[in-house]
Amino acid sequence: MNSILNDKNVLSLINKDENYIIFNDGVAIRQNIQENEIEIEIADNYDIYELCKHNRTAKEEDIVNNSRFTTVVNIYKSGTLKIIRFNDKQQYSNLVFNIKKDVEIDIVNIYYDVTTNTNALVDVICSKRSNVKYTSVQTVKQEFSEYVNFYVDEKVTLDINSLGLNENKVSNCTNVYMYKPLSYVTVNNSIINSTSLTQRYDYNVYHWYNDTTSNLINYAICKDSSELNINRDDEIGIVSKALVDMNDELIKQDLIYWGSDGHKQPRLIIPTDERRTTFLLSILTILFYLLISS
Repeated sequence: MNSILNDKNVLSLINKDENYIIFNDGVAIRQNIQENEIEIEIADNYDIYELCKHNRTAKEEDIVNNSRFTTVVNIYKSGTLKIIRFNDKQQYSNLVFNIKKDVEIDIVNIYYDVTTNTNALVDVICSKRSNVKYTSVQTVKQEFSEYVNFYVDEKVTLDINSLGLNENKVSNCTNVYMYKPLSYVTVNNSIINSTSLTQRYDYNVYHWYNDTTSNLINYAICKDSSELNINRDDEIGIVSKALVDMNDELIKQDLIYWGSDGHKQPRLIIPTDERRTTFLLSILTILFYLLISS
């Protein structure tokens, strides 16, 4: 544990005086937070159903039942929060962000070092009139499954940004449940697969009220024999060796695929060679690391 706390690369991600929590196998091992602003709670069980009547999937139930506990981060006041996550023993983790009413928060969730095959569940509760920016960065070397659920109350603005630079098989499912009106959600994902393995990403936005809006944009890069399956509801785009831009405005039910493969006719085919892949990977990596360290 001392090696984690003294790792210069880890410490370089933390700016002076900013709010942060370093987790190892779900346990906070170092933090800089104010108790009246952010609180860490360990719970045996955290019932999401009462929030928006959402039933867990079988895989989510499996993670909940096999996790030692649920880590709950309650956020009471506006500000920023950086999460740096290590996982070296536990194969199951369950994390909840509970964002209270009227809070404006910028959360960066970094999977920094995961050395065991991991199944992660993350629930993000966006209470009424909250303004939430959630950034996820994944650089996982082992097989990795993550299920992320956003619960969006009334008059919420939610901006989701993620970067996947994983080095093994991946199964990622992101769900946004808009269960109250007058909310707006933007989802931006950048995915790079250079593993020669198949990685799967599912994105679903559920509009349970008519007066809600969402915008979904995915950028994907594959190298050599790598393959990405990017799914949204019953529409599936399979990307191989291409740069893909999918712009999905769910209110309009308009789905656009750019790429060399897909169930829909691509509007633009962009061939990808080694130099272009390396260049784009470098640019995306630099942009995201500038984002999380700013």
